[in-house]
Parts: sequence; structure tokens; C-alpha cells
Amino acid sequence: MRRIAAVSLFVLLASLSTTSLADASPWYVGLAAGRSDYGSIPGTSGNASGGSVLGGYQVNTWFGLEASYFDLGSASYTGGFTTCCTPNGYSSLTIVGKTKLTGESLDAVFRLDLQRGFFAFGKVGLALSHLDQPATETYYNQSLTGGVTNTVTSTDNSANKTGPMYTAGFGYAIGASWAMRLGWTRYHNVGDTSTGEGNISLLHLDLLYRF
Repeated sequence: MRRIAAVSLFVLLASLSTTSLADASPWYVGLAAGRSDYGSIPGTSGNASGGSVLGGYQVNTWFGLEASYFDLGSASYTGGFTTCCTPNGYSSLTIVGKTKLTGESLDAVFRLDLQRGFFAFGKVGLALSHLDQPATETYYNQSLTGGVTNTVTSTDNSANKTGPMYTAGFGYAIGASWAMRLGWTRYHNVGDTSTGEGNISLLHLDLLYRF
């Protein structure tokens, strides 16, 4: 339902446009690939490989619309606690898993043509994201009397969130049909209070085809 709503809004906005590029079709598709940074999500560390598929409509030379589906890959997630040498003995809880962000976005794209085919661009939009955190929890307890308890369980915390995103970068037009872009995208306020809120970024290279 979220994807249908995003695509429907995108098509509606594009159909309302009366100004298009004179030298090429206003419609284009693209692929993006790069490295995501999960560092601001509590308990999550490291980077992952991520990317997106997208479609766009260039309203005029400086403004356009884009809709995309993104998958930022999986990064390691750890947590838990340890209690040592209490009157009741020793206990610990270890949580190990993966954090993964996927979703859809609808963006306004701003473009500034430079020289010799180069251009600067920026995007501002709304992302409907799904943060998934499957994990394995291991509880270990050893009492003073020598009894040992070792319990392993699996959990799968997830959260859907709607929040802002933005992109900044530079690109190069290869003729009238092809273009490449190097951008940095930030997804804000993903997750929730149960999984941990944070911001995730993606450094990516895009390949666009205008048809």
C-alpha cells in the first residue's frame, strides 16, 4: 500500500507538469550503488553495501521528481549486559544480530548545469522506511551453588517510519541519454524507541538512462 501511494503521487505530480526538456525525453530510470553508514543507530556499528532503483521525470532544466526503492544492506548489531560477582552469582545477556534498512522515497530534485556536461544536484524528499533488527539473545547465569542456566532465543524487532531525507552531489551528462551522479544521501529519524532511532547515510554512484 505504501509503494502504491508513493508511485501514484509521483505519476500525478508528473502529469501536472506542462514544461519539459526540449532536447530529450523527460523520463528516466536509474540504478544506484554505494556504501551505507549505520553508525548512529544505537548498538549498530560498521558499514554495508547498499543501493536503490529509481525513476524520474525532469520537469524543466532545474527541477524534477524522483521515486525510488532503497536497500541499504545489513550491518552488525550488538547489545546486552553483564553482572559479575553479585551475591546471586554471575549472569550475562548477549545480543548479536543485523540491522537492515529498506523503503521507498519520493523526492524533489534540483539541478544546476555547470560546464562541459557537469552539473550539481540536490534532492529533498520523504522516505517511508522499514528498519529490521533480527537478533539472537543468549542469557547465561551461574549461581553460587553451581547451577548453570544458558538460554538462547531469537527476536525480530522492526519499525516502520516516515521521515525526511536529502541528497547532495555532482554529476556528468554523457550525451542526451546517459548520466552519472555521485551523491551523499541522509535518511533521518529511522527506527523507533524500541529499536533505537537514528540517521543512516549512503554514499552512492548513480547511472541514469533517459528514454
